Amino acid sequence: MGLAVGFLSGFFGAGGGMLGVPILRSLGLSTKESHATCIAAVAPLAAVSAYLYAKSGSFSPADALIYLPGGVLGALAGGLILPKLSA
Repeated sequence: MGLAVGFLSGFFGAGGGMLGVPILRSLGLSTKESHATCIAAVAPLAAVSAYLYAKSGSFSPADALIYLPGGVLGALAGGLILPKLSA
């Protein structure tokens, strides 16, 4: 599972949670545990992917700045709302 999630994160820049959550659910974790575990695993993978993309010159970090405020707000909202939702 780690290899597949890491590959998706590296290949697409993120997205490993699309695979990780269902796999963790099939292994018996609750929905909330699966989401939280994937966020904890995918966040550092996305950071490494972003670094490698930036290092290779595939994108300009300045180009990403327009998306960061919305991404941070969405992450905060999701992190605050998820614990309050029923499974």
